[in-house]
Amino acid sequence: MTEAQFQKSIERGELQLSTVGKFNHWSPIFFLLLVPVVILISIAVSIISQHSFHISQAELRIIIIPSVLSLLIYLVQKRRLKFKIITTTLSQPEILKIIKQVSKDLNWIPGTHSANTFIATTNPGFFSGSWGEQITILFDGNQIFVNSVCNPQDRPSLASFGRNRNNMKTLLNRITEANQVEIG
Repeated sequence: MTEAQFQKSIERGELQLSTVGKFNHWSPIFFLLLVPVVILISIAVSIISQHSFHISQAELRIIIIPSVLSLLIYLVQKRRLKFKIITTTLSQPEILKIIKQVSKDLNWIPGTHSANTFIATTNPGFFSGSWGEQITILFDGNQIFVNSVCNPQDRPSLASFGRNRNNMKTLLNRITEANQVEIG
């Protein structure tokens, strides 16, 4: 993650993706809109060349249904980029110790790590129903930003079957528990 992506992620509370990541994350929407766009272009060409306008009910359905589905998928994919933010009094070494234990427990593969980021991935088996997840953890003062999303560097995927939720929930719960022990 570049410094610019880090700053933008903190400002927006939303994971900033690389170019490949953006393509993979948003490609299901483009795929769904392909046929409606071709039909609309066909209709536009017909209007321009023949000065007539005719659209069948089937064409209308082929335009509307995928368009509505793509809007719904857009909203879901947009929401998945949001960070869960937790405020803590734990030091960064204490937090890193928790992250490393959760990584071990959930079989995360540590990736890049810097003073303000920790990124890990998972590599589930072929029959698991997921191509893998990317877990992104950002440190900003006493706040920790946590996101788990279907790995945008791999094949496009719309479902993790609860793995993303489990990744975030497990880490956030462990940090909250450790924070309460330190306060108590």
